[in-house]
Amino acid sequence: MKKSVIILAFVLVLASACASAVRENVYLYGVGFDGEYVHPGDFVLLSLDLDEHGLGVVEGTTVAVEVPELGIRERLTGFDLEKRETLLFYLYVPDGTPKGEYAARIMAVSDHNEQIRRIMYRMFYVY
Repeated sequence: MKKSVIILAFVLVLASACASAVRENVYLYGVGFDGEYVHPGDFVLLSLDLDEHGLGVVEGTTVAVEVPELGIRERLTGFDLEKRETLLFYLYVPDGTPKGEYAARIMAVSDHNEQIRRIMYRMFYVY
């Protein structure tokens, strides 16, 4: 009897720890540009819609936006996501950027649980 109670208690603690790890996550549910077409030397306004799935505060949230081909990497780190929020990023497209199609990689992650990331890609065009 004692052994089964100890095993049950261990299972409950383990289940609680797993649920906590899953709950500490951020959800990236929308990405928008103010315009998909941009000139070199201009800024692109990017809006990111984030949510914590109604599970409470997600501590240590990090959001990053990257365009590796252009050397662009912007990030906002260490903020607590308490509810559904929209963040705005201004990305500078460097002078001399060749015309073409580029992919912006957008990532959101909780510092508490870095192995679970939310990633989206959005295309924009330099003309």
